[in-house]
Amino acid sequence: MEGPIKLMCSALLCLFIYIAGAYASDLSYVLKKGETQIVSIDPGTDIVVSDESIVDVHVLSNSQVVLRALGEGETDIWLSHRDKVRKLDISVSDTLSLSTSARINAIVEEENDLRKVDKQGVTVLSGQVSKRHYESNR
Repeated sequence: MEGPIKLMCSALLCLFIYIAGAYASDLSYVLKKGETQIVSIDPGTDIVVSDESIVDVHVLSNSQVVLRALGEGETDIWLSHRDKVRKLDISVSDTLSLSTSARINAIVEEENDLRKVDKQGVTVLSGQVSKRHYESNR
């Protein structure tokens, strides 16, 4: 009996690792009411907005969408492409106060050679940023 139980536990562990790997890390956007934000997507991505009264999504091309902040509050947007799912956390306020976290997320979204990992409350950035972002944040 030990063999089948061990096999079942191994199968469940593999399934958990597969499911966890299919979800990309969350991105957060802090927008002022009326503001827009361009987000890169993979061609053929399915888009679901949790609360369309807070943010609206318009497809610009097969690789970009624009988020438009409509009303105050928080919502999320789910981007699904093949076996990968991305979640965008959106916060809309009447006044814009860009936190350090929101600024980092905006730069990471634009920079191809920059990676962000959040572990146990610590944010680690690795890679390179373009001269434009390097100069503007000095």
